[in-house]
Order: sequence, then structure tokens, then C-alpha cells
Amino acid sequence: MENWIQYALIPIILGGLYYLLAKGSNQPLTAIEEGAYILKMNKILAILGWACLAMGIFCILIPIIYPDDTAYLAQFLSMGILGLLFCVAGYAIISMMKNHCVVYDDTGFQVVGYFGKKKSGTWAAVQAVSYSSFTNLMTLKMEDGEKIKCSQFLVGIIAFLEKVEAEQGLDLKKVKGQILWK
Repeated sequence: MENWIQYALIPIILGGLYYLLAKGSNQPLTAIEEGAYILKMNKILAILGWACLAMGIFCILIPIIYPDDTAYLAQFLSMGILGLLFCVAGYAIISMMKNHCVVYDDTGFQVVGYFGKKKSGTWAAVQAVSYSSFTNLMTLKMEDGEKIKCSQFLVGIIAFLEKVEAEQGLDLKKVKGQILWK
């Protein structure tokens, strides 16, 4: 019966974290020079990434520090695999936090992906914008068929979408409406 508190706290904590991440999408832009802006990932992702790395290391160390004599191999394998998953997730989140950004001005934009891959485009080449609530990614479909993806959790993404609307005359109310807590 005492476990109900844990079951109630987990969705509250996860929902609060998602709220804080999504709330940043409508924050003021960071100007890097006159007329040019940069959108970076929300700083909360750094905390989440380091927490995942710490959990991964903790899971890997548990069987070493507190060995279970009866099922040591099973404990070592299960906690090791869980620890590796946490470490990989932590690395991916930290990499996303450090690399992923969008830089734009009046002529076009450049998106740097999660692992540093750069893609550029002009406002005139944007044909459509779609949003996936499963991946929290916005996809800009370009004239040449290329798809450029950027995260919902970029601080100032709403202003970027409004710039796409203004430059191309696209109606992005549906896309902006799908971004929670804008």
C-alpha cells in the first residue's frame, strides 16, 4: 500500500520535466549578431543527461559493491545491461544538448544535428513543415526533397516557425498548436 506514493510521483516528475522542456520553446531568442539568431537546446537536458550517466555508472557498480552470492552472474548481467543503456542514453542526451542548434537570419537557416551534421536551407526552398509528437521533431520539407529535422525543445522554436510562416506564407497553426505549453 505504501508504493502508491512512488507510482504517483513518477508521472508527476516526468510530466513536470516535460513541461519545463516544452515551455522553453516560446522563450526569447538569442541574437548572435544583427538579424541573426541561434536556437539552442533547453539547459534541463544537460541535467537529465548527466543524471542518466550517473544512473548508468551506479547500476554498473552495484553488483561490484554489493555482490549477491546466490545470483551474482544474473545480477551482474542485468545491472550491467541496464547501466549500459543508461550510459548510452546519457551520452545521446548530452550530445544532443551540446550539438543540436538552429542558426537563422533573413536569408536562410542552418540546422546542426544531434551528432554535429550540418544542413542548410533558404526560406524560399521550404515547402512544408510537419511535426511528430512521437519523436518531438519538426521536419522541414525542402524543394529538392531533403528533409531537415529540428527538435521541439529548442529554446525559441516558436519564433523560428513564425519566421517560416512569414517568409513562405505557410499556415503553421496546426504545427504550433501541437507543441505543448507554447
